Amino acid sequence: MKNQLLKTVWNERRSNIALFIELFLISLFLWYVVDIIYPPLKTYLKPLGYNIEHVYVATLSNIPSTDPLYDPEISPDDRADDFYTVVERIKKHPDVAEVGLSHHGRPESNSWYSMGVWADTLELRNIKWRVMSPEAVRLYQLEEEQGDNEQLYRALERGELIISASLAKEIGAAPIGTEIYNDSPDADDRHLMGSVGAIAKDVRDTRFTNYVPFMITPITREELNSMVGYVGGVEINVKPRSGREKGFEEHFSKELKEQLKLGNMELNKIQSLQQAGIYQGRMFERQMLMNSLLVLFLLVNILLGISGVFWYRTQKRKNQMGLRVALGDTPKGVLKLYFKEGILIFSLAFLLTIAVFVGLFKYEIPNTDLEPLDASRFIIGMLITYLLTATVIILSIWLPARHILKIPPADTLKEE
Repeated sequence: MKNQLLKTVWNERRSNIALFIELFLISLFLWYVVDIIYPPLKTYLKPLGYNIEHVYVATLSNIPSTDPLYDPEISPDDRADDFYTVVERIKKHPDVAEVGLSHHGRPESNSWYSMGVWADTLELRNIKWRVMSPEAVRLYQLEEEQGDNEQLYRALERGELIISASLAKEIGAAPIGTEIYNDSPDADDRHLMGSVGAIAKDVRDTRFTNYVPFMITPITREELNSMVGYVGGVEINVKPRSGREKGFEEHFSKELKEQLKLGNMELNKIQSLQQAGIYQGRMFERQMLMNSLLVLFLLVNILLGISGVFWYRTQKRKNQMGLRVALGDTPKGVLKLYFKEGILIFSLAFLLTIAVFVGLFKYEIPNTDLEPLDASRFIIGMLITYLLTATVIILSIWLPARHILKIPPADTLKEE
């Protein structure tokens, strides 16, 4: 059978050389398409690290100085007390289960702090700096690295920091208790941000973005008092009681609007984090979905191209198949011969494709925004491309050949 296979390949070498080149180009392009799909798909399937289901964000705004309710005697030092009063009034509403404050802290936010930090004398990369109350951490269901989520809550209550697991890896062994300083070229200008009290699992901002190292500091009176000019920057995170989600925004705005007028502030708006458009990253998600559909369209066309080539090739060999059966080959044996021929030519072409992709990975040409160019990405792309193409080749030979081989050999040989 091996000699017969090699003889068949050699006898049709002219058409097989053209097929070799075609399969090389098709597999090269197919692998590239698979490599485009793989990173965002893998990223999408990773856990988010938080839960925004049935979570609402309310913001306040400053009352204009021309408003009759405006009180010029109110001191900026009272601002923190006003925010705490707002939280207490919201907590007393019968539809509300939890309330927590944050500043550039909630997930899926279009604004954040980014800064470099030092762990004692070790310089770390830029991180996201989130400012949150203990209640906000619990409300968004952030997870502690070892599963003891209350450690996160207690760490902020003690005035300590929470850092992400990826940042803890950079620090090294025993990150708990490590003092974190802000980044500054001059060591004398650095000030202590706090000491690490807990480690949280990594968090992503959307389904299509990767983990970013972060640090959470507790929201303080000083932080709230500093928000005189931009009270809208303070996020009041609210979660309704189970079964009270329907019409929550409308009820909240109607029933608490007057109660939340204090300290020259008033309710600005309340929105659900699940509403489309609240975060500009949703636009990115829609764009990614459109790109995925385009790539899927290209993938289908590539597979149809492979299928067409082998379908036509098999139909063209109709008389040859009849001759082989007439000379004593079984239909099953003829099918196996053509399966092996197609897979052999494709495998030889695929070796060249592998060599090309080794070069592409070596020189870091594929995109690395979501996934690094590691061995797992290479092997997964290689296996998907090979198995997908081989499956299409076998089906494209089998589907027409099974009908041809059912025809009596004498009928197929009439044209010969």
